[in-house]
Amino acid sequence: MTLPSEARLIVKHTFLEMVMEPTVGGRRRAMSDSEFVLPETPIAHSCQKDFEDLMSNASTRATIPSDVSEDESTPKGKDVVTLASCDIDEITMSEAVKTTVMLRNVPYNCSRDSVVKMMDEVGLHGLYNFIYLPIDFRSKSGFGYAFINMVSNAAAQKLFTQFNGFAEWPMRSQKVAEVTWSEPSQGLNIHVERYRNSPVMHEAVPDEFKPAMYENGVRVAFPAPTKAIRAPRFRRR
Repeated sequence: MTLPSEARLIVKHTFLEMVMEPTVGGRRRAMSDSEFVLPETPIAHSCQKDFEDLMSNASTRATIPSDVSEDESTPKGKDVVTLASCDIDEITMSEAVKTTVMLRNVPYNCSRDSVVKMMDEVGLHGLYNFIYLPIDFRSKSGFGYAFINMVSNAAAQKLFTQFNGFAEWPMRSQKVAEVTWSEPSQGLNIHVERYRNSPVMHEAVPDEFKPAMYENGVRVAFPAPTKAIRAPRFRRR
């Protein structure tokens, strides 16, 4: 049997053990099969070219870069960093366009106009353009939440800062507000189209129960309906 030049034989209790001596300046085994890890989520379209370039040149990029030490389990190769950062950028961009939030844990006796006043008092005047606080027509009390669209993502982030954990309500209440993104409805236009033909906009419904639009902090008329609006039905209990 011919042994590699870097191997030596050791006799142990009638068994032969072959030990491979490390070569000087040698590298760890190339990651030709599974050493680099792809993102768990599907790669976004804008990252597709980077991924295709990586795979087409895998044979030339498979070796771990020399700046990786022997005790590191994750390679610092440029290709891996490119994929990871590209994936993160797509997630960041998708959130960066959101403007509509859901304000939760609103006291049931808190009105739409009260929420507007609170926003103005904490420095959000002129930064919102839509608000709807659903109301139970029979009891005339809220359901405990409101949808608010801000003029930009930066303005929405300010609302998060001011109202997430807010508890200084103008009425007696121990509720602590929570702010989340409105899902899946986002943006002013989609909310206008959702409510302009809704029974909540019927003339029989009091104004304080309806969605409201604002421009530079001033109330403006809601876009006219595109069809006849049916009157809301009051459920009997």
